[in-house]
Amino acid sequence: MVKFLKLEEEVIIIKLNISNFPKGEITQDKLVIGQRADGSDIAIIYHIIKGIENGPTVWLNGAVHGDELNGPYALLKLLKNVDPKKISGTIIITPISNVLAFNGRQKNTPRDLLDLDQQFPGNAKGTISQRISFELFETFGEPASVIIDCHTVGSLYEGKPYTVVKKINDELEEYYQKARHLAYVFGGEYHCSLDFSKNLNEIPGNTSGFLDVQAQLNKKISFMVELGQGGILDSDDVRFSYDGFIRILNELSIINTSQNSHPFSNRIINRRYYLYSDVAGLLTYTVHAGQVVNKGELIAEITSINGEVKQYFAEKNIHIIISRRNAVVETGDRLFFLGEE
Repeated sequence: MVKFLKLEEEVIIIKLNISNFPKGEITQDKLVIGQRADGSDIAIIYHIIKGIENGPTVWLNGAVHGDELNGPYALLKLLKNVDPKKISGTIIITPISNVLAFNGRQKNTPRDLLDLDQQFPGNAKGTISQRISFELFETFGEPASVIIDCHTVGSLYEGKPYTVVKKINDELEEYYQKARHLAYVFGGEYHCSLDFSKNLNEIPGNTSGFLDVQAQLNKKISFMVELGQGGILDSDDVRFSYDGFIRILNELSIINTSQNSHPFSNRIINRRYYLYSDVAGLLTYTVHAGQVVNKGELIAEITSINGEVKQYFAEKNIHIIISRRNAVVETGDRLFFLGEE
């Protein structure tokens, strides 16, 4: 594998001037977005780990959705274990970027019901989600050369850690390929490598508003990591995520560690799609995330309240990226997120 090229040194902007932060220290502060009716701040806590030596600036972002727990825990573990006196460059950590959704224990922002990850680069005069995404992108995205956005699958589903890298267009091929390499270094059950230049629209909503998409459009190296199931803290997924961050930082020469195990997966997903339910009832049989299913195999069975049974079979050889764990199913509900190599 081609060795990852050394990144340019950190970019300095007026709003978050990295050079002003003390070297060899960790600085904690908050980014105030606005206020609640009771006068309290809507604020995002951030941590700046500034190394002694110069180097790249990496932004690690967590909980853009309020039910995503494994990413924040792994980031806090990283914060505890990285010595700023032994690193080169800067690590920006925002463990919880959507504080309103996090406090509401839900995916989307309670005030405007928007998906924060579909609002980038944001709007300084828009709804609260648009203002949050604007401030995040301007404050932390601008000085960073590498951006990793931490997610989990929804709380109704199960999934194993995997990465997602998107190709936006041919002009940004360099950033796409570097992001792919870093995604392999991070590790995962799958590596989803998707061509958005072909108008790929896997899910409803503003897919061009994803943080990693807007980051690449601004010539940043960026990808997503899906870190297990939403709403549940999984110690194995947290440990895997933490190890992945260490591998990334080591690869970028921000830290120097003997850890060199790269859990590269040879399962590269180039096409993904949801399988939706045509009926309602109880999910009485299902295959699980991480499984490989051959064409013709039974993957799900739904039994209606009247006792009628609907079976779903694989139409081709597929990978189960996400499977439904909540047994209550209505017409149009997502059963699986399926992938093809």
